[in-house]
Amino acid sequence: MLFTVIAIVTWGALVRVILNSFEIPIPYTVILMLSGLLVGVFAKVYCRQIEQYTAIARISSKVILFTFLPILIFESAFNIPVHKFYRSGIQVKKF
Repeated sequence: MLFTVIAIVTWGALVRVILNSFEIPIPYTVILMLSGLLVGVFAKVYCRQIEQYTAIARISSKVILFTFLPILIFESAFNIPVHKFYRSGIQVKKF
């Protein structure tokens, strides 16, 4: 299980570096989702030995939501351009 987590984090970092280096206009999360689907289908159909490494896909959806949603929200908020942030500040309700 630890190997799987390390492989997933390494793959995510590698995809991020490739996207930033070559300026590919496809969103980061879409590429990660598609690559995960490809690995899952490959493990299920062609190679039963690596199905144990895809065991993380059978985790409860609530655990995945509570684990990855804050990270994705932070990544989106961190990469928002400053001028868009200030421009949308008018819509934020002040207390």
